[in-house]
Parts: sequence; structure tokens; C-alpha cells
Amino acid sequence: MSANVSKPANLPRRDGPISRRLFFLDLAAGRVLSVNTDGSDLKVIVEEGRKLPDGLAVDAAAGYLYLGNMGNLKANDGTILRCDLDGGHMTTIVPPGATFTPKQLAIDNVNDKLYWSDREGMRVMRARLDGSQLTVLVYSFLGCGLRALSSFSAISKGPAKLDSDEKTSAGYEIWRYICR
Repeated sequence: MSANVSKPANLPRRDGPISRRLFFLDLAAGRVLSVNTDGSDLKVIVEEGRKLPDGLAVDAAAGYLYLGNMGNLKANDGTILRCDLDGGHMTTIVPPGATFTPKQLAIDNVNDKLYWSDREGMRVMRARLDGSQLTVLVYSFLGCGLRALSSFSAISKGPAKLDSDEKTSAGYEIWRYICR
């Protein structure tokens, strides 16, 4: 999948005041936008337009945005994209078919991991920040459904805990919590 990226938004790079900007999605138009924290200086970062962006994580230290694309809600064609903070250098890190509808992205910089919930796939997943080592952490095979990754992160004390050697045990405990 390729994204139609607007011209670079001329945002401050990693060494600039990027922490003073908010990044958000315009689902209907398929765009990622950014504003200063006071609401001024609206910039279109990504003008995608073909798929449904639904999930955004900002790694200001590394200078990247991670964007989940739901794709067609009836097909297993969701993707996760990564681009520079200004929208440049868009690349697909999780290809179509590897995740259904990636949402609620969360970055774990300490362990170089990206976590997300896959709503239609009924899974919680992770991969390295480059998209490699794709792993299913929780699979809701009993049809209980998954709550948002924010709940998942809250009960696990953050995604880094799931990266331990006891991931099977942690995954079971989280699955048990989500499905109760």
C-alpha cells in the first residue's frame, strides 16, 4: 500500500519543540493533522484518503509517527504505516493480511516494540518498531471480544511488562481480565 503524502509539513524535527504539538486523525478524510497545543498552526501531515486511519502513536524521540489503517472492514487487509513527523518517508511496516484492524497503538521505546489491538481480528498484537517479529499476545478465541488497549495497558502496568520472559502467563492473566 502506498500513501499519498502531502508536501512535508515543515514541522520541527527531533531536536525541535515537537512536544508542543498535538497529532490527531481525521477519519472521514483519511488524514493525520497536527496543531500547536494552543490550537494554532494547523498542518496536514498525511493525506491518505483511501483507507481508514484509526490508531496513531507518536515517537517524538525517534522522529516517527505510527499509523494504523483499518482498510476494508470485511477483509483482513489492515496495515500499520510509519513516517517521519512531517509525513515524509511513509513506509508500510505491518503489511496487509498480518493484522485485520489495528487500533490503539502504543509504543514501548525501552524494548523497541509497538503494541496494538486488532478489533476485528480479536487480538492484541505487537511487533518491533520496524514491523519485524510480529507476535499475537492475546487471541479472543471464545468470542468475548477485546476491550481497548488502554485498559490492557492499565492492568499490565504498561506494555513493557508483557515483554518479559513470562509473556505467556501475563497474556493469560490479561485475557482472563478482558473476558470476565
